[in-house]
Amino acid sequence: GDGGGGLGLEVVSHPKPLSRRPMRLQSARERRPMTAPMNSELSAAPARGRVLELWLGQNWGDRHSIGLTALEILDSRFQPIEVPATAARFVQVSEFGGDWEGGGDVDVRPLINGVWATTDPATMFRVPYSDDAVYMSCVRVDFGKSVTLRGLKIWNYNADHDDTYVGVRQIRVVVDGTPACHPDGVALRKAPGTSMFDYGQFVPLVSRCA
Repeated sequence: GDGGGGLGLEVVSHPKPLSRRPMRLQSARERRPMTAPMNSELSAAPARGRVLELWLGQNWGDRHSIGLTALEILDSRFQPIEVPATAARFVQVSEFGGDWEGGGDVDVRPLINGVWATTDPATMFRVPYSDDAVYMSCVRVDFGKSVTLRGLKIWNYNADHDDTYVGVRQIRVVVDGTPACHPDGVALRKAPGTSMFDYGQFVPLVSRCA
C-alpha cells in the first residue's frame, strides 16, 4: 500500500495567514468551484510526496475554537491510508518566530481514528483559534517515504448545530512544499449538525509539477 512504517503526525502553527478575502455570490456555472472536484482535477496526475500539510484557515464563525471531526488521506486507488498517531502534538510559533510554544497536550488521534458518524465532541479534533491571530494551525503528516496521494476526505466539526461554527471554512493543502490543490485554499462546507448521513467532502490532490 501507500502507507508505511515510520509515519508521524503532528500539528504545527505558521505565521503566514491564508487569504481572508470574502466569498462572493456565484452563478450556477461557477457555484462552489473550490468544494466540488472538477473533471480536470480528477484526470490530472495525483500528488506525490513524503510530507502532507493541511493548513487550517478561518472557521465558520466561532470566536475561540477551530476543528474537524475526521480526516481520511486517500492513496492512488482512492483507499484510506492508515495513519498511526505515533508522534502527535500541537505547537504554536511565536509571532516573531523563535522557539515553539506550548500546546503539547492536544490529542490529534480523534482526527484520524476513522470515526465520523458522531456528534460527540469528545471524538473530534478541536484547538484554540483567534480570527486576528498572526499564526495558523497545520496538521502535518510525514509518511516516512514518498507516497501517491489522490485526495482527502474531510468531515467538518459536527458536535451539534450551534457548534458547527467551530468547523474549518478554508484549508490549504501542501505536499513537500508545493500546493496540491487551489493555491488560495479550498472552501469546506459547514457540517450539518447531525450524523444521519455521510457529509464528508472530497478534496482532490494533484501534482502541480506534472
